[in-house]
Amino acid sequence: MQSLFSSNNRNADRLMTATMLGILLTATATLRADDFVLSKGDNIGNMLGGITFGDGDMVSYCSDTNMASILFAETTISPSPDIDAFTILPNGNYVLSVLFNNRTLGGIEFDDGDLVEYNPVTGAASFFHLGEADFTGATANVGDINAVDFVDDRYIVFSLTAASTTFRGVDYSDGDLIQYSISDGIVTVLVNEATLCDDGDCDIDAVHVLSNGNYVMSTFFDEMISGQLFLNGDLFEYNPTTDTATLYFSESNFTDANGHNIDAVHVFETPMGDNLGDMNCSGAVDLNDVAPFVQALLDPAGYNAAFPDCDITRADTDESGGNDGGDIAGFIERLL
Repeated sequence: MQSLFSSNNRNADRLMTATMLGILLTATATLRADDFVLSKGDNIGNMLGGITFGDGDMVSYCSDTNMASILFAETTISPSPDIDAFTILPNGNYVLSVLFNNRTLGGIEFDDGDLVEYNPVTGAASFFHLGEADFTGATANVGDINAVDFVDDRYIVFSLTAASTTFRGVDYSDGDLIQYSISDGIVTVLVNEATLCDDGDCDIDAVHVLSNGNYVMSTFFDEMISGQLFLNGDLFEYNPTTDTATLYFSESNFTDANGHNIDAVHVFETPMGDNLGDMNCSGAVDLNDVAPFVQALLDPAGYNAAFPDCDITRADTDESGGNDGGDIAGFIERLL
């Protein structure tokens, strides 16, 4: 009886896995692997990848297909905001800051110097470590956070709008990239504007820290960075070790007649050293991995024959020690 029961369980598990994989294949038939999300400073009529959006929308964009979609709608915040800074946490929640005071999201009211964590599933919001009261200074827009990322689950990397702002007893400029450790309160200047900008004066408007240690950035004005001109609607990748910069995204991709000031960015990338889900050993998790992933779960021998140089344990995305239906959610997360 026990043997029959176990066999029935295995068959039921395989049936459930096959059903879920069928749903996965259907869902990914039209899926695109987006590169990043961004916001733009102009209030209305911004156009990218076939959609029109406002300055409070976060737009998810795929360069391969030149397609975009709204990830976060400005109507979620009341009154209508201009998103100044945005990043996505490992748990899927968003951290953001806006241009104006007295905005409401998820039941809390906040100002332009506050960082707010928002859960897109539950709609709940809470304050995220730094607030307007942490900043002082005599110039306008003191405490207005202009760019943000969250790194290694402990570092808030950010820039400020005001030309001079005091934080933890030290004065910072709007072109400085600052790192704040939430565990011990230590503040570090990662990049100062005198080094970043050829004229020594610029305003960082968006930032994302890449896993290779480089920064994807945009500036409020057109700027010369490492001898190259980048427009304020461009994203550029800056290497702080070599002090070099390359174009990451061109403002020519926008199809509207507005100005093209990028206000915030978050880049999607597979963590370095994590090859889970990369079933064809290409170095990236993308749509070409869907069929091999399905094969690894349903026909391990066939997968090993088709990909003799790849390790089938790459399908174990939940790191449970085996390849089964529990790995599907983790695979989808890496795919997106």
